[in-house]
Amino acid sequence: VTSKLQRCNIVLSSQNGASAMEVRMDLETHLLDSVHIVMTTLGTAGNRTLANAAKFEVVVVDEAAQSVEPSTLSALQLGSKHAILVGDPQQLPATIFNVSGRNTKYDRSLFQRLEEAGHNVHMLNQQYRMDPAISHFPRKIFYGGNLLDGPNVQKPDYGNPLRQMLLRQVPAFSPFTILDL
Repeated sequence: VTSKLQRCNIVLSSQNGASAMEVRMDLETHLLDSVHIVMTTLGTAGNRTLANAAKFEVVVVDEAAQSVEPSTLSALQLGSKHAILVGDPQQLPATIFNVSGRNTKYDRSLFQRLEEAGHNVHMLNQQYRMDPAISHFPRKIFYGGNLLDGPNVQKPDYGNPLRQMLLRQVPAFSPFTILDL
């Protein structure tokens, strides 16, 4: 809340019969309307306070390939102009806890539905997180060689100082180690 006057006006409304919950929601809505960026989970995107706030110009949904359609739709109803779905359909599918949902395609994400309908999907061609020894397999098998290692992971000091400490203390550990226990 940007000013004491605005806070006072919202709190004064509580004296006119509004419950503490209504006053809290008014304060939260006012706060949401006064900021430029809001980050939330898909589970919270359906919250009544968010629904009461002004529409967002852009809604970005991360891990969109892993979320079921209704979850994604709860976030999209918060925006009015642009939606960006970020996800990797080569990784985990939409998460469901009941196998019967597969019969009704409930295990399909909105990301997957739009991709199957022919919407443009832009694949990033570099990964910046995995050591090349680890990324070699998925780059070749899942991405057909179209995914490259970023320059940061190709540097000899990638993962330092933790990597060097682990290699000194446990020399058998390399970026990719299989332990047969």
